This record gives sequence, structure tokens and C-alpha cells, in this order.
Amino acid sequence: MNRISAILAGAFIGMGVAFLLAPESGFETRRRLRRNVDDLQEKAQDQIRQGRMRVTELIQSGQEMVNDLTSRAQTNLPDVIDKTRQTVDEVGTRTQQQVSHAGDFANDLLNRRNEQ
Repeated sequence: MNRISAILAGAFIGMGVAFLLAPESGFETRRRLRRNVDDLQEKAQDQIRQGRMRVTELIQSGQEMVNDLTSRAQTNLPDVIDKTRQTVDEVGTRTQQQVSHAGDFANDLLNRRNEQ
């Protein structure tokens, strides 16, 4: 908005100077000023329309990115959960095997000690 304000201020200052220094009649000067104001108003409206379009495009782009990320997460989440479960199961199985081996080893040691 700063840019548009600067453009409008510059345009009004320019029109005021032109009005004071114009060699034309008051009617012609007013008509020219009216045209300039109309042109300026059209340009400001065009800028506003372009800004709105750009904001709309950015919002749509952001929504598409969120939808894409959500879709990817929903697609990949079951695989991640399955792999995590498999890993936990494997770790559990290995831990049980290690505990069993440790128990067997402890029993062997006790048996050897008792035999001596």
C-alpha cells in the first residue's frame, strides 16, 4: 500500500502544479484533471486487482502444498508404522534369545561348579 500511496501523492502533486501553471482555460484544465484522476483511479484499481489475484494464487499454492504433504504423510504412515512394528518385534525376539542364552550360560556355570 505504501507504493500506491506514493503514486497517488505524486499524481495529486503533479496535477496541482499542472493546474497552477496551465495555459489553458479553467474548463479545459478541469476536464484534463478529471481525465487524469480517472486514469489514476483505473491504475489504482488495476494494481488492487493484480494484488488480489497474486494473494489468491499464493493461497491456492499454499493449500496445494498442504494437501500434497498431507497426502504423502497418509500414504507413507502405514509403511512407517509397519516397519517400526517389525523392528520392535525383531528387537524383542533378539532380546529373548539373548536372555535365554544368558540363562543357559548361567546354568552351565552352576552345573560345572556343582560338579567340582
